[in-house]
Amino acid sequence: MAAAKMRKEEAWRVLGLPVRPSAFAVKVAFRRLAKSTHPDVIGGGDATTLQFARITEAYEVALA
Repeated sequence: MAAAKMRKEEAWRVLGLPVRPSAFAVKVAFRRLAKSTHPDVIGGGDATTLQFARITEAYEVALA
């Protein structure tokens, strides 16, 4: 069974953004979080990979 897709409101919250952010704000927030949580940069195990996957999903949903 596939996981439920996150809603835009949840995506904005994951990215630390206010309601209805601009596309530019979404991109900036994603890049900031990606640099600080990317498993190849900081190392780590499954938890780090899952956190990065959640941020990536939030980015995709927020821009959709």
